[in-house]
Amino acid sequence: MSLSSTNDTDFREEEEKLLTESGKQNHPKCLEFRDIEATSIKKKGVRQEILKGVSGKAKAGELTFIMGSSGAGKTTLLNILTGRNLKKIERDGDILVNGTLITASEIKKISAYVQQDDIFIDKLTVKETLRFSAKLRSPKKLNDDEIDEIVEKLMKEMNLKKCENTLVGSISQKSLSRGERKRLAFACELLTDPQILFCDEPTSGLDSFMSHRVIKALKQLCSQGKTIICTIHQPSTSVFKMADSLILLAQGNIAYQGRAQDIGEFFEKCGYPVPRFVNSADHFMRVLSHGTEEDENVYKNRIDGIIAEYENSKEESTSHSSKREKNNDKVQMKFPRPWILQFLYIFHRSLVVLSRDKFEMIVKFTQIIAMAAVLGSIYFNISIQKSDLLSLKGFAFTTVQLMHLLFMFQTLPLFWKEYPVVIREYQSNMYSPSAYFLAKSMSDMIQYLIFPFIFCSILIWSTNLPRSFWPFFHYYSISLILSLLSTSLSRVVASIVGEISSAVNLLFTITIPFMVFGGFFISYDRIPFYLEPVAAISWHKYAYEGFLIGFMKDVGQIPGCNETSTVFRESCSTGIEFIRQLSFKEDNLWLDYTVLLTVVAILNIAGISAFVWRIRRS
Repeated sequence: MSLSSTNDTDFREEEEKLLTESGKQNHPKCLEFRDIEATSIKKKGVRQEILKGVSGKAKAGELTFIMGSSGAGKTTLLNILTGRNLKKIERDGDILVNGTLITASEIKKISAYVQQDDIFIDKLTVKETLRFSAKLRSPKKLNDDEIDEIVEKLMKEMNLKKCENTLVGSISQKSLSRGERKRLAFACELLTDPQILFCDEPTSGLDSFMSHRVIKALKQLCSQGKTIICTIHQPSTSVFKMADSLILLAQGNIAYQGRAQDIGEFFEKCGYPVPRFVNSADHFMRVLSHGTEEDENVYKNRIDGIIAEYENSKEESTSHSSKREKNNDKVQMKFPRPWILQFLYIFHRSLVVLSRDKFEMIVKFTQIIAMAAVLGSIYFNISIQKSDLLSLKGFAFTTVQLMHLLFMFQTLPLFWKEYPVVIREYQSNMYSPSAYFLAKSMSDMIQYLIFPFIFCSILIWSTNLPRSFWPFFHYYSISLILSLLSTSLSRVVASIVGEISSAVNLLFTITIPFMVFGGFFISYDRIPFYLEPVAAISWHKYAYEGFLIGFMKDVGQIPGCNETSTVFRESCSTGIEFIRQLSFKEDNLWLDYTVLLTVVAILNIAGISAFVWRIRRS
């Protein structure tokens, strides 16, 4: 018999049977909340009361809807029950599971939370998404066969088998339907076999048919003894009838809490019977909502009357415990998998995503070829002779700048693109932010090994500069380090600022002063003493110096230095003399490498710290 046809008596009998079973690790959970209060702390210390001592219960094996008009507090209540998204919210009250007080960190161990927005990595298939979640979220480490078995079972239960090899897609790249994405979100959360499932607006954005299928899937989970609590906005009649219990919120108070099938009788007692041929849920929402032109006192009197009627009609609640759940309950994240496995799984996923983003790779490859071709045509056939020394300086310094510009601004949107996914997966207790940051950085590093090599090869063969091993090695190695440095800087700024457009502006603000003191626009012996500290930490200077030392250190007499030239008027003789004229030192090459690599390391440490801080406070 289908669950939708099971009557109220059957539910009670099933619940009692499930709750009395002993010896099972995952026995059903009855969730109760008592006197939940919540106050939002806004700017300048302004306080707004959201919930005013609300109490309710969600029974095992039942589907409970939390409904209310906009601003009634249903999302805040759900967040308090799940222990999430509670920044600047003061709260108090008791949360109990099977009659025992429980903290936010403890409830996360036995529950799962399906958010309203279905956020996934768009380049993975449905099956790959589930496999990744299974590897990181399962209570015990599973082998490949066990993972496949669990994933297959979930895809069948959630009716995802037909699209298992379909890419999840994104808003701009349609692939899965909204209903399939929603069922995939449920499947990801069910991998841990939670006994309590929280859902925020599970039917949002779905048509009535898909909404019915999604709620029907939840009803099937209820038949397994799971406790499911959903916030929902104006469900259709068929969806509303599938609810077992209902919690109505109005102005931060409970307007009704009880069996869903009894609410019509309750509203009729309040003087607001459901008209014929009208959706019951729509009628209840209209009664509880503030009309556009409705007088505030009229609305307040109506809501107060409904709340008073509910208070008079409800049964006496059980005695409250004197122990309160602390507002500052810190959630201690203990991930199922060790850090190294988190890193390896994320690294593998990042490589898969990188390999499938063919359009982005083609764009980058084309950009590298185009910029190298343009620069190669400008400095075509320059060589180490007196008439080309000024061009050589320009060639080296332009390379420094392009290694920044080509990779620094590319990294921002690509790195930040997965930020919402990381938040969701971190809150689902899948992995540490530090594991993600390092895995993502190292997987991206592969392309920054290849692209600088292509860039440097084109430029070297476009000129008559030395093509022997060591000059090219230094030219490529410093270019590679610069690409890593620029991408590391992008990740740091993005993690600190948290918004791309502001991050772009900040990157310009940081980069330009260091570029000015790179040694091309002003000689180092001309820099004012009060600006010397800025010049000393300019990585542009060390890269520029390293390029020129690599090309010029082993050059003896420079051709044309004994001749009169209108292009390069300063005296010159050897490669070392040329290096010294720029206030550089020929013995600083390995110092340049050390400084550049140190800057990369410092930026990555700062990036990890900023990223972890931002994810944990989100």
